[in-house]
Amino acid sequence: MKKILAMLLSMMLILSMTSVVVAEEEPVKLDFFVVNPWVTSELPDPAIDIYKAFFAEKFGVDVTLYNPAEGKTELLTRMTAGNAPDLIAFSNFQAMWEFYEQGVLIEDWNAYADQIADYLTAMGEAQVDYYTRDGKLTALAPTPGEQFFGWMIRKDWLNNLGLSMPTNLDELYDVLYAFTYNDPDGNGVDDTYGITSAGGGKGIGELTNLLGLFGEVDWYIDENGEVVSPVTQDYYEEFLAFLKKLYDNGILDPNWYTQGWDERKAQLFAGSFGMCWYPPLALYEEQYSATNQSEAAADWWTVMPMFQGKLPAMTITGAITLSVSAQAAADEAKMAKICEIINTMNPAHDEYYMIAHAVDFDGYRMKVLDNGTKYIYRDYEEWPDAAFADGGRMRASGEGNYIACAVYAQMWRATSADGVLSGATPDPDEYFIAKTTEKATIDAQPRYAPTAKYLNLDAAVVEEANLVQNEFVLNYILGEDNDFAAFVENWKIAGGEDLQAQAVEQLTDWGFLK
Repeated sequence: MKKILAMLLSMMLILSMTSVVVAEEEPVKLDFFVVNPWVTSELPDPAIDIYKAFFAEKFGVDVTLYNPAEGKTELLTRMTAGNAPDLIAFSNFQAMWEFYEQGVLIEDWNAYADQIADYLTAMGEAQVDYYTRDGKLTALAPTPGEQFFGWMIRKDWLNNLGLSMPTNLDELYDVLYAFTYNDPDGNGVDDTYGITSAGGGKGIGELTNLLGLFGEVDWYIDENGEVVSPVTQDYYEEFLAFLKKLYDNGILDPNWYTQGWDERKAQLFAGSFGMCWYPPLALYEEQYSATNQSEAAADWWTVMPMFQGKLPAMTITGAITLSVSAQAAADEAKMAKICEIINTMNPAHDEYYMIAHAVDFDGYRMKVLDNGTKYIYRDYEEWPDAAFADGGRMRASGEGNYIACAVYAQMWRATSADGVLSGATPDPDEYFIAKTTEKATIDAQPRYAPTAKYLNLDAAVVEEANLVQNEFVLNYILGEDNDFAAFVENWKIAGGEDLQAQAVEQLTDWGFLK
């Protein structure tokens, strides 16, 4: 009898243990709240939201996505009512800071650094520093990114004229002169110029970026530890003298100051100019379209190295700023899931590409090319055009899922910094390879330190100082005023000294100055 009772007890114990193992945990409910959504269309029914399903399956969470048109107002209402959302996406740091100072957001992400280590690595040291105040990491953000501009030059014109890529300012001048006067396109017509701009009647436009060949392009700290603006330095006058030389010798397109961006683009793609400031990807694609999808467009442009200078610093802030409500931060179960999601949704993990770029959803696939480019294409065999009859990406999995994809992606996507490009075929053609190679060249170019990116100078004072600067720069180029010393003094009086004081104060607060 004792043996039977022992066996029964053992069986009951095994069954009870089994029930504990197989019991399903209730999913943690999380609100994702986008304060300033780029689109406010109605979201799909949760029952057919493929992204909601993804988060449920991958992380065991029940996500509700909110993207109200009046996001800030609704967030204030919810905070006041004690019904704060959990994970919140702000449009920028300042928008987040308004709430942070009220104590309604998580105070310090450093407490969770070990749980979000991959995400912090993707952010980078400069961005982590930017979001840190008084030793506290106040917010998170996707990897910083933007369009990668650089100086592009007509490589076919160089070849036609037997010229080499310029390696100094004198050679650059000679190349631009030849582009203007030596019929680089071989059509026998005097219809080309070395360079142009799109001043729009307000400034010198893209020509400003030639300053990078002479020295720093924005506020910086010099070798003596002084905060300096380029406009007060001798190399700024050398820069202006170079522009004047281009103007005096007819190398600048006569419309450089008055024309707008679109006017300039039309002439650029028609083959009128030998050099331009442009992101290589956009230039290749727009040139490709402008020449009736001729792959010969790939033979036009190449990156000009910054032979004696650097490109401007990239931005150090993400496209959005992420935070968590103080209410959610007090919930241990929610924070565990939020940290797991955050640490996964960055370019170090496959799941990031699924949400940010819809990889493995509705036939989209990704491969890594030999040059390291992450290439996304649609698998037409699995998802033919008929599956996309309404013309909307992601809609094949339920009406409105494209909108859900866009809003979910907004919270995580690292813009161009994640290096993802898309094409129409599983194997990219030579034209695609050419443009990605040019992009990689721009990416690898040296850049000035991002010191000025930490500044938040008074916009009204900046505008006043800029008015004085723009007037003098134009007059200098036109030969109507060459008193550089007087200009510097006028600029200081107009706001330059005030801006320097602001810069010193802010950079001291940041710890750049002692």
